[in-house]
Amino acid sequence: TQRLAQAVRVSSRQIPQFFALTEDISSCGVRLATPGMLSVGAGMEMSLDLDDPAIPTLRINGEVCWTAMKADGTYHSGVRFVGIDRGQHRILERYIESRLATQRTVHGEEH
Repeated sequence: TQRLAQAVRVSSRQIPQFFALTEDISSCGVRLATPGMLSVGAGMEMSLDLDDPAIPTLRINGEVCWTAMKADGTYHSGVRFVGIDRGQHRILERYIESRLATQRTVHGEEH
């Protein structure tokens, strides 16, 4: 599964202060940066706002797999998508592939 290091806004009632940014995203889950700790094993309903106007907000259920404190006292957590439908999975895969292709192009032009 490809991972994309991208900050995408995620909102959920289960997140402290109700929203967070992803540190990375795949078609199977996200790593979230949060101001407070998330409970491992907790379920959460999330809305993902991908930075593409052609893609509507994705509403996906997730489960917190791990959480850890970072050096600055904030947290990050791995959240696995649960019950994601094929359409949402395809949207995420296409989004990640197109962003990775753009990054490779930009990176290639710099050298």
